[in-house]
Amino acid sequence: MSERFLYTTWGYDMTIVDFALVLSETDKTILCQRIGSRKSDNYGQSGYVIPNPGQKIGKPFRLHKRNGYSVGSYPFADDNEHKKSGMFWDWDGEPLYFSEMD
Repeated sequence: MSERFLYTTWGYDMTIVDFALVLSETDKTILCQRIGSRKSDNYGQSGYVIPNPGQKIGKPFRLHKRNGYSVGSYPFADDNEHKKSGMFWDWDGEPLYFSEMD
């Protein structure tokens, strides 16, 4: 079975992409692990990212399934105390655009 990834984007002037690895799933929820990303250009402030399943962030978290997406709060940092809410979609395997330019 191949790995399944979800993603969310956020930012006002920037476009930040957060990825999650699907660990398990029921009819109503998805158990995920937040993971890092690999940038297409390590020195640029914009470009494309793909998931990096080798870089785990925080503890697993649960999302609630909706019609075509999932929602919930997830660890923003390794300390598990800083969380943010997001809407997650299935990642289709194509690199996603990011921008860290403010």
